[in-house]
Amino acid sequence: MDTRIRQHRLRFCAALVLLLGSPHLAANEHRNQCKAFLDSAMKPLHQDPIARLINQKYNRNSTIGDKAIALNHAEVATAVATVCEEMDIDMITSKPCWYVLNGREFDPAEWCDVASEPLPLIKAAVINHAKLVVSVVGDSNIQSVEEFQQREGWLTLEGPVTYRSSLEFSSDRMGTVNANMTDLLAAVGAAPDALWEEQKLRLDALRAEVERTADEWPIPDNEGENYSTDLVSAQVKEMHPDADIEDAYLGRSNWKIHKNALGITQRRTLPGYVLFKLGDDPYCQLRSYTLTEQHTAAGNFQPAKGVALGYVRFQQCPGWW
Repeated sequence: MDTRIRQHRLRFCAALVLLLGSPHLAANEHRNQCKAFLDSAMKPLHQDPIARLINQKYNRNSTIGDKAIALNHAEVATAVATVCEEMDIDMITSKPCWYVLNGREFDPAEWCDVASEPLPLIKAAVINHAKLVVSVVGDSNIQSVEEFQQREGWLTLEGPVTYRSSLEFSSDRMGTVNANMTDLLAAVGAAPDALWEEQKLRLDALRAEVERTADEWPIPDNEGENYSTDLVSAQVKEMHPDADIEDAYLGRSNWKIHKNALGITQRRTLPGYVLFKLGDDPYCQLRSYTLTEQHTAAGNFQPAKGVALGYVRFQQCPGWW
């Protein structure tokens, strides 16, 4: 090769190096910047909070269930954002750092992104937690329309029941859970209304089905009376002093005898029903009950002092059809 041409090429390469910088030097600088970010931002106590925010950004299923933890996430994000502002983030993110191979939860670009606006992600994670808690507590207490039909209109409710308290939605019905979740949401500036949307929809659907079928359910046959009808009427009055007792009667005339595995008689039972109307309810309540008499050593049965009330069915009162 001609000496002049070789010298010209060497001068050109030297000028290009000066213009663009040495690839080796650029690689070293990138590595140094990555290490500096790793040491300054990606401290062990920062990793879980930022990973949770990155997961919320992409998968939207992170949960934060404590005010102190939510505050810690905000503090960590502020510390990381400060590092991002002080470093040459363009250099760091010009290509992946060597530790990004471990996953995007180690990517400086992702760290700086979620740290720049952490509050919406923290708020969303808190709402996720609250919705999860509410769904476990709330949904389990709301009967599905399908189950309602399968049970022929019987609502799986126990104790004192009114139409409004059982079928009209109010977040107050969730009690302590509602108070705790509302307090947590307030800490991140979130309103609690959206938490109850699923429960409200389910309860609205159940109430609509109760109303649609209220005049379809037949009154069970009256198979006579015994002292249990007085017992159940008294129990209803104790729960609901304003109850207007329409009727109370047995659902079967013959006793069912219950024996143990050795064939020894233990008790006998009779089913019954009580029908009553509360002043504020739009329908009558039909409640099943069971009279149980225990077998005594003398071979007799001990009269009961009360009955076991069963589930509830709201239906048109007699004479309304």
